[in-house]
Amino acid sequence: MAVRDDIDCRVERRFESDVRTAPQASSSLGRARSPVAQAFQPPPTPYVRPAPPRFKAGSVAGFALIFAGFFVFMFGTLAAAVTGIVHPVLVAGLGFILMASGGGVMAMMDSGQERPVPAPPAVQAPPPAGPEVPRGSIEIPCPNCGAPPQNVDRFGVATCGYCQTRFLVR
Repeated sequence: MAVRDDIDCRVERRFESDVRTAPQASSSLGRARSPVAQAFQPPPTPYVRPAPPRFKAGSVAGFALIFAGFFVFMFGTLAAAVTGIVHPVLVAGLGFILMASGGGVMAMMDSGQERPVPAPPAVQAPPPAGPEVPRGSIEIPCPNCGAPPQNVDRFGVATCGYCQTRFLVR
């Protein structure tokens, strides 16, 4: 029986040491942080400029006026002719005025704003000089006897003055 009491006592001690109450858990800091972790500072978050709006409000309003004017011009004249309430020419004129005002709104939104012009490309330095090569004409000797060419015609065919061999100089 003494052995059984000893085992129960050990089990109770183990459970008592593992269990923490709320005040004890919040007051303990646990183990200390390493010096590397204390020296680490997260990098600052860079400012990212928000993207410009995809469409300008004035451009959208101008497009809406053009669309409404087209709709009135095409379908309003038909409705006016069928119903006879308003003369179709007046409705067509109203549609034309709406389309023209929409174009004016779009033009006013675009004027006065300079578009950013990209910078011109950088001037490149000439490539470094390589080995010296002779510039200008190079004499090509006759493939048969090695004499210099004479009598080169306009097509680049030379005739050797010694052996009368014809060869291409170009």
